[in-house]
Amino acid sequence: MNGGKTVNTIRNEYRETWRFIRENKRFFWIGCIGFFAIMVIVALILSRNAEATDKAFAFLSDSMQDQLDALGGMTALSILFNNMRATLVIMLLGAVPFVFIPALLLIENAGAMSIVLAKYIIYGLSIPSFLAGILPHGIFELPAIFLAFMVGCYLCLMIGRFALNKDHPPMGEVVKNALRTYVLVIIPLLMIAAPIEVYLTPKIMALF
Repeated sequence: MNGGKTVNTIRNEYRETWRFIRENKRFFWIGCIGFFAIMVIVALILSRNAEATDKAFAFLSDSMQDQLDALGGMTALSILFNNMRATLVIMLLGAVPFVFIPALLLIENAGAMSIVLAKYIIYGLSIPSFLAGILPHGIFELPAIFLAFMVGCYLCLMIGRFALNKDHPPMGEVVKNALRTYVLVIIPLLMIAAPIEVYLTPKIMALF
């Protein structure tokens, strides 16, 4: 009997989570389209300057390696924790009203990808190999990032309305929507992406 109640509770929580996502999907698509547009535009600009791109790529590689070393090296668990922390930060910075800080972190992530893409363009490397390096795990990781951006924008908007004493849902409901999306959707997506990035993506890249 209790098992049935638990299943129903989980089902209801997921139903509410998807309702919330549908209601705020405009932020998801803004993040998605903006991310890829920035990535391509910045990559094309950087591809005109090989020296600057090489320096940026070296800095990016060192920074990522430092983060992974701090978490125990290039393992599925370290990547998972790093991505969980990154998406949580994107969400929490949305608690600052009016300024939509999550957009800055999304731009930062798009900029990092643009550096890699620019390097491929400069040295005439295969674009399919670039895609092979991001798509296997990216089809799970990127939606998680866009969902975190969506939640961050939602928090920024709702807290802004609260600060201005405008119409808004109860703040308890706002927090619950954010936490539910993180726990029930974002974390599972990242849990799938991390082992794929470590074990499958390198093998797919080796085919190109």
